Amino acid sequence: MNKSFNRPNEILSIDEYDGCIVMRNRNEGQVVKVFYNQSNNKMFISENEFRFPPFICVNRLYVDPNYRKKGWATIIMNLLIERFKGYSFLVNAFPDDKEYMSNEKLIEFYKGFGFKFLIPSEDGVILIKEKTS
Repeated sequence: MNKSFNRPNEILSIDEYDGCIVMRNRNEGQVVKVFYNQSNNKMFISENEFRFPPFICVNRLYVDPNYRKKGWATIIMNLLIERFKGYSFLVNAFPDDKEYMSNEKLIEFYKGFGFKFLIPSEDGVILIKEKTS
């Protein structure tokens, strides 16, 4: 995937490689990136609950502090979900900057994409989005 599009006062390129999608500004600075991996193994949620593949694990979503609160995380999550239609998603969300982001805000952000809170994790929360078509 290598796309360019306009955003107010920004022209971004979008590159995908080795389980990472990176959006760059016109100066080639990284604005937002998401790291993920595909799995074809059964995912165990608990002793009695599991999901069947395929699914995507979102390992990290990072927005440069200069670009926060401008919609970039939403854009890249929409791209990832569109790219992997038909997959379930699992995300271990944790705030990098606890003054800026809380677990509660992360849950609300991911709920906007259809994720559901699953369990707390060591540093944040684990959320799941069931397969979409």
